[in-house]
Amino acid sequence: MKKANQLTLGAVPLLLGFLFACGGCSSAPDKPTLPFERSEQKMEFDSLWEEEFPGPITDLALAKKSGDLVVATIPDPDAGGKHLLTLISKAGKKLFQMKSPFPVKSLDITDDGTRVIVNNYDGKLIAFDREGKSLWEAEGGCKPTVVNATKRIVCFHDDDTKPSFAFDLYDFDGKRISRFTTRVDVLAMKISDDEKWLALAFAGGRITLLNDQYKVEKEQKITGEVLDLGISNGENPRLVVISIDNKKGESLSVFDARKGVLASLPLSYHVEQVEIFPSGKLATLYGNSPRGQYIAVHSVNDATLQWQKLEPRYADYSLAVRLGEDRILAGFEQIGTGPKNGVKSRVSRLVVLDLDGKLKADLPLKTAEGAYLYSFAYSPSRSLVGVGTDDKRLQLLELK
Repeated sequence: MKKANQLTLGAVPLLLGFLFACGGCSSAPDKPTLPFERSEQKMEFDSLWEEEFPGPITDLALAKKSGDLVVATIPDPDAGGKHLLTLISKAGKKLFQMKSPFPVKSLDITDDGTRVIVNNYDGKLIAFDREGKSLWEAEGGCKPTVVNATKRIVCFHDDDTKPSFAFDLYDFDGKRISRFTTRVDVLAMKISDDEKWLALAFAGGRITLLNDQYKVEKEQKITGEVLDLGISNGENPRLVVISIDNKKGESLSVFDARKGVLASLPLSYHVEQVEIFPSGKLATLYGNSPRGQYIAVHSVNDATLQWQKLEPRYADYSLAVRLGEDRILAGFEQIGTGPKNGVKSRVSRLVVLDLDGKLKADLPLKTAEGAYLYSFAYSPSRSLVGVGTDDKRLQLLELK
């Protein structure tokens, strides 16, 4: 495992007004300009460590308090190998690494890093402790999300072909406490940052709000189908919904989650993700389409657009955005020119934006030329970012 040096955004030369520190690249192509103005408040960051795995990374999760990273990998398509599940501490120590007879479908980790919850492709939901010991196993077949405040696991049935349950609810000992039944497809689920609210979207435009006891508080209805939704913190949460209608196209709708709709407006670009900032005042939208990679911020009070940016290149791999109190982390793909032969090559970049859409940092992805950002996880409380790229590399960065 390699230890990296401290990096400062303003300490290296700028390229067309923007930075992309490749640090460890086998070869570094020229990087085109990102579609963001530079923020006056530049951000420093440490690259804490990096690790190269024997196979490609498929999923990762970051413990928000302890800083542990759990990562799933698959065999190298050329060299072979095993499916692996690995837990690494913030200091870069491997706490466990185990072989799995089945690939990992999805995973999550508790904030303190004491439990890793894994859903394998054989339909098993398994919990491991910090040493890699199996604590319990259940018939899962669903995507786990840890609810730390109440020590629960919400296991979302996001791809069932014959829907019967929207989610299963487990305690930390593996006991299934309840199930939320449904007769129609469940399309999306979000849990608020304070873990007080859970929002579900069903086929046909139905949206259901549940409290922290997993009891229904309110039902909402929209025209068309829900693409994604977000739910805010607090006693009176706001609900933000991205939907699509065959006649009207895509729309953004804002609800007082316990009452009704506050505002709705059409969208000019394709959007596939919406997230609400912890303050509950703004929401970020992200999309990827033939028109390019799109990011925007809207008011949660009346849905009005605050700003929007477009990177003209379509992303080969579309990533989710992550939010902190005053920042947005987003991945972008662009085309750069190789330093030796001038051949055009795809370049992946992970950026940090402020609430005005200005560039605070352009994080150094240590990748081989042409490799792309595959997945990343963010802990706002510890300002840690875990980054996995398709050339089998894993990095842990700390924002300052």
